[in-house]
Amino acid sequence: MLRAHAKQRSNISNLDKALTTLDNFIGLREHKRKETDFMMPGTKALDEARSLFRQRRTRDALFPTGLFGEPAWDLLLTLYIARCEGRCLSIPKLTRKLDLRLADAREWVRALEASRLIQKGGPTDADEVRSICLSDTGFHTVTMMLLERPVTMLS
Repeated sequence: MLRAHAKQRSNISNLDKALTTLDNFIGLREHKRKETDFMMPGTKALDEARSLFRQRRTRDALFPTGLFGEPAWDLLLTLYIARCEGRCLSIPKLTRKLDLRLADAREWVRALEASRLIQKGGPTDADEVRSICLSDTGFHTVTMMLLERPVTMLS
């Protein structure tokens, strides 16, 4: 148990160093992050992501199909929650979770990947299905959005 906690602390420290490097690169030095702001599951940003996800799924269930749509944001929210839970998701799992057509999901995944907000990961199961993960840039940007803090995106 203590080893797991120490490893988690080490991972958080490594991630914080990477985010500091990213901050310096994209000019976010004026915003000081604290580990409790968004690094650990159960924090304000993760709670906000879960709340938004539930609200959007409820809205989709109550209103006529196709009336609302913002697949890129739905994908980012879903991948944000998954990353906070230490998971990546396959495209088929994302399509089921978000009720997206496979072709649409692939198109949005390509666009988000080109924007460096997500990245392909390793296999998610024994069938060697590739996973999709939120990139460090995507994680940082979505966190800033959830905490309603200004962020500058790389172009």
